[in-house]
Amino acid sequence: MATLLSADEISTAFKIKTSHYIIAGVSLVVALSWNDAVKAIIKNVYILPKDVIWGSILYALTITALLVLIIYLLPDTKSELPIDTQVKITHAETLQSLRQMELQVSSLRSQNEFLMSRI
Repeated sequence: MATLLSADEISTAFKIKTSHYIIAGVSLVVALSWNDAVKAIIKNVYILPKDVIWGSILYALTITALLVLIIYLLPDTKSELPIDTQVKITHAETLQSLRQMELQVSSLRSQNEFLMSRI
């Protein structure tokens, strides 16, 4: 039998998910704003010919390292919840994933039946 979340647990899970989406959106804006700045720094520090790809690779590596550092430093908000709430949220997310997979399988079966009827 499925374990249902209480209204308070749903509210908490909603707040966590919403905060993650807001952080992701703001992170994108911040990343875009730093884009030109980091490119300019690399261009001024490492003077490379324009036809060499190493400047772009160095830029990508710099941004990747910065992102990994930021992700490592961010707290895991889900782990701050009580264990039983974490289990219920994980269970609800798993059920949602299973429902999505069932819909995909159903759609594929319908497509297969349609294609088989045309043969």
